Amino acid sequence: MGIGNVTLHWLEVLHRQGVFADKHSILELGPSDTNANFSVDVYSNFFSAVKGGYWSREIVKEMFFPDGQANPWSMLWVYGALGLDDYKAVDLHSGRANYRIDLNFPYRLDRKFNIIAEFGTIEHIFNIGNAMNFIHEHLDVGGISLHQVPTIGSYGHGFFNIHGTFFRDLARANDYEVLSLVTIPDFQTQDTLAAKYETLGDIFPRSTVMVDISRADMDDMDARFARTLMERIQEASDLGVDGPQLIANPTPDSTDPIRPYWRHPPGPQPVESFIFAALRKVKDSPFVYPVQGLYADGCY
Repeated sequence: MGIGNVTLHWLEVLHRQGVFADKHSILELGPSDTNANFSVDVYSNFFSAVKGGYWSREIVKEMFFPDGQANPWSMLWVYGALGLDDYKAVDLHSGRANYRIDLNFPYRLDRKFNIIAEFGTIEHIFNIGNAMNFIHEHLDVGGISLHQVPTIGSYGHGFFNIHGTFFRDLARANDYEVLSLVTIPDFQTQDTLAAKYETLGDIFPRSTVMVDISRADMDDMDARFARTLMERIQEASDLGVDGPQLIANPTPDSTDPIRPYWRHPPGPQPVESFIFAALRKVKDSPFVYPVQGLYADGCY
């Protein structure tokens, strides 16, 4: 689970829409880490945008990498900037979790939250329906769930890839208000390009391409985006200049006894796209497991 450059771009959009106004408590499903493509400039610009003032590279480095070591609580800086200063986390394994529980099974906490966030968790939970029920039961009325999940690629990453219909039908069945439902084509490359090209002092709008899928998927968007990116890379190569580069994955670690083939082979990384969703719970009612919209006429 991680908060990266693209995630910050999306959170800034939500902040500008007033999504976090009067919100103070947050529950994370899986404590977030700092993304490997961490960019001091992207983070500095985020804090300037949501908190105001000037955030120097030196200040941000000290916040996230004190003494040169990654701060395991760096997510508190991000959420605190959004006004979310009452933080708790759920996880089966992490020592940073306040609640050590297995979300495959029903569990009732002693409180509810304004925000529940999972930036790469539900795809790792086999009983994903129970995880969504848990989120519903622990959101305040008016509370918002935030999701960052793989939709294309990411082979072997988790149990599931999640499609737009998952969130649209979930919202329909439970009368959630869809505040944001976007796909991020070629997520990893966009995250890397943000780190490479965004500079301190850049202002909104950001570089990340976010495609609205709140009403329907755009099936060819990932292919079109990937072709455009390849054309940019080729043009840069032809001109002999330093252009965007596809990320190359490391050689698989055959010595890993648990996941020896988890990573892709060396070479250009396939397109891996993600969906980001923000859903508002608008009424106090039991969770409804959705029927896929393609077949749902007359079910609700």
